[in-house]
Amino acid sequence: MITPLQLVSITDFILGTLCLFLAGALYGKSQDFSFSKPSSKLVLFIFFVGLAAFMGGLDHGFFQPIDQRFIPTTLTYLCIALATYFLFEYTIQTFFSEKTGKILSIIAYLQLVIFVVSSFLLHNFLLVIANYSPILILFFTLNIIHLKSKKGNLYFIITCITIIIATLVQTFGFQFSLFLNAETMYHTIAMIAYVVFYFGVSEILKKEQKS
Repeated sequence: MITPLQLVSITDFILGTLCLFLAGALYGKSQDFSFSKPSSKLVLFIFFVGLAAFMGGLDHGFFQPIDQRFIPTTLTYLCIALATYFLFEYTIQTFFSEKTGKILSIIAYLQLVIFVVSSFLLHNFLLVIANYSPILILFFTLNIIHLKSKKGNLYFIITCITIIIATLVQTFGFQFSLFLNAETMYHTIAMIAYVVFYFGVSEILKKEQKS
């Protein structure tokens, strides 16, 4: 019989595998992968989300039962920090002027450094939420504002709504049963979000290849 903790680990592995597969598929669609391109930042975002989920699966499945979580939890948080950084950099590059972007890029870098240091000192998922939530909300808001100008992307808006729902489910501990707990629900909802996100990045890639 699978325990609730084992199911959390399994759904983490499924989420991680899904995101890594989608990152690979998007990389395959990129004709010229480069850190300077907006689409490449989004590919790196979903890649590090996948790594974070995979590390989470290792943590919950193998290290949490023996209470040796420091290394896998820290690695999970670091991957989430990198994912957040690349999403922030995409948002800066897409929606802000070059002058403002330079200032915000410094802020993005400082945020990454501060969170990396904090990850070694504090193991609390609320810290992770506090790190990525402002960036997710900024990304969400700007996509809505710029939807008519075509800088915004409907798929990204749907992704953000889905991730926000998943985050609220996890934060407030909503669960259908002890077996389907809040973390399992988060992973399940997040899978839907990243499939939608894939289609959004595909649109960005098509626009880049036409220009």
